Amino acid sequence: MTERHEYAVRIIRCGTESEPFGWEIIRKATSDEVIRSSGTFPTRVEALADSARAAAPLAFDVDPKPQD
Repeated sequence: MTERHEYAVRIIRCGTESEPFGWEIIRKATSDEVIRSSGTFPTRVEALADSARAAAPLAFDVDPKPQD
């Protein structure tokens, strides 16, 4: 059985004035960053939606890359 981790999403200010938001996913127990957005977003909602797509493989323990 694999070890389960709990994660949290932080919406952070990291971009320009027109796209000021990004996100990072952290492991709750240690506050270690697991992944961070590579882009920035104009609103917190858009950053949150993108983080949900990135977090899905962590939450559901699946491989994000489709296999042929």
